[in-house]
Amino acid sequence: MATKRSQAVGILNAEVPEGRIYRSNEGGPPYLNRFNQLTNTNHTLLLANWLGVNGIMTACNGFVGWYAGRLGIAGITNWFKLFQALAGGPHSDAWVPASTKGARPKPGDILRHSNAFHVDVAIGLKGNILRRVGAGQGDGTMYSLHDPKRDPKIRALEYDCLRRVDGSGPYNWQNLEGWLDIDLFFRETDATADAVPDWLVGWWRVTWRGMTYFYYFDQNHEAKWTEIQPPLTTFPPLAANDTGDFTADQFSVIAVRWRTTQAVETLRPKYASSGNEMTGMCDGDRMTAVKL
Repeated sequence: MATKRSQAVGILNAEVPEGRIYRSNEGGPPYLNRFNQLTNTNHTLLLANWLGVNGIMTACNGFVGWYAGRLGIAGITNWFKLFQALAGGPHSDAWVPASTKGARPKPGDILRHSNAFHVDVAIGLKGNILRRVGAGQGDGTMYSLHDPKRDPKIRALEYDCLRRVDGSGPYNWQNLEGWLDIDLFFRETDATADAVPDWLVGWWRVTWRGMTYFYYFDQNHEAKWTEIQPPLTTFPPLAANDTGDFTADQFSVIAVRWRTTQAVETLRPKYASSGNEMTGMCDGDRMTAVKL
């Protein structure tokens, strides 16, 4: 099974590759706007905030929330209060405070900045420059979205960006309050809670809102769904309507997040079913699954 850090790097490389810039005002409806999909934040919401008094809202918190969900991090609702969210909980040791002689962020770690109301994700160090990926990068003008004093006439023309960025100078620990170390966060759960159970792998007939779908779960934490019943249940689908990533906790609760729609579904084995039936929820409605 891939480590969480390698999964994190794979997510970042696939979704926000080098040189790719997603803008909040890209054309088309919100559900086709990749910025909106990766940050759960749309341009209309941002613009309404900017046109208000001292509006400085960005989508940085939304992107980190999306990324954390893809990786399987749950239970943190405010990434600006990352230390407080981790303190006293089962993952309290995952918080690494920035210090002059301490560790440095590694690829996939979630960063809480000290010199701005900002969070993003580390890509790693290039030489002594910290590379990151995040939203809240501004519109490319002379103004910063974190500057409430910027000219109000410009605000209506602004847009937020999600992209890779390099530090403006050598790594300075004082620019960070600290970060969530993903190795430490998943240290106790990687080998057990997040392992894919043998009974899950394969094809399932899923019923939801009176419709029938066919899901395929593999051993690499990927799920695929199709409306076409497989002629053979020994092979994964050649094509799928969507692909998702899933986690499995110590209670065999399966949480799937579909990549295109970003919809989240939860399933768990039905009591006394010997692992061949599941029940769960999607968009507030019950769903059932039977192993083929």
